[in-house]
Amino acid sequence: MAFFDTAIDRYQSVAFSYTAHTTNHDLIECVESVWCSFPEETRVEINPVGPNSKALGLPTLRLIVIQLFSVWITDPTLALATPRGNDFKVKSIYNPKGINPEKVRAVLDALEANNYIDTIAHSHSDNPNQKSTTSRASGPVTV
Repeated sequence: MAFFDTAIDRYQSVAFSYTAHTTNHDLIECVESVWCSFPEETRVEINPVGPNSKALGLPTLRLIVIQLFSVWITDPTLALATPRGNDFKVKSIYNPKGINPEKVRAVLDALEANNYIDTIAHSHSDNPNQKSTTSRASGPVTV
């Protein structure tokens, strides 16, 4: 379980990036260790077998963990804004890795279900005096 005990502050977060990258060997190993720690059925759910399926679970996990790690070491009180909608296109100049939003949701759900992160759902308000926010994730990935 994530060991940062402070509740997620909905208004203190950084934007999600579809371009995050690392060449740090230790961080890449950490991501692979997290992937291997997921139950087999979770990995199959993220990467279903089929002729049109692309095994992008591990690259998606890497994208998310890199950002969570960066947020955590920069300021552990911040959260990562996590996209949960389908309004983002896989083939977009803003998504050069071709990460599918469904995979992002599945990986975030797997991280939460396996106690690697804490999350809070998005908030929506029709009141113009209140801000609507996207979902948030926080907590260091520990192995």
